[in-house]
Amino acid sequence: MPAKPSGEIKTKIIHQPQKNGDIYVLERKTIYDPDKKYNKVLSSKLIGKIPKGEKNPVPTRPKKRKATKSAKDEYSRAAEPPVRCDESQSTGP
Repeated sequence: MPAKPSGEIKTKIIHQPQKNGDIYVLERKTIYDPDKKYNKVLSSKLIGKIPKGEKNPVPTRPKKRKATKSAKDEYSRAAEPPVRCDESQSTGP
């Protein structure tokens, strides 16, 4: 008789082979969905990879962080051309 679902999030380390012979090492979080009767993947994070012909995992580079909103505004302002006032448009004497 199978065990009853607990409803808690489970974390597992998965080794996923690739076509080029490398093996990706992933941390996968799952939870059991009793209505659909299967495990639902909540998140999957790449920890590292094992290159072809080696035994030890190699860490992968970290993902770039998203720029903050203020940094984006400063960048977009710097990219805008400066405002010029032509003599033909001025209303002065």
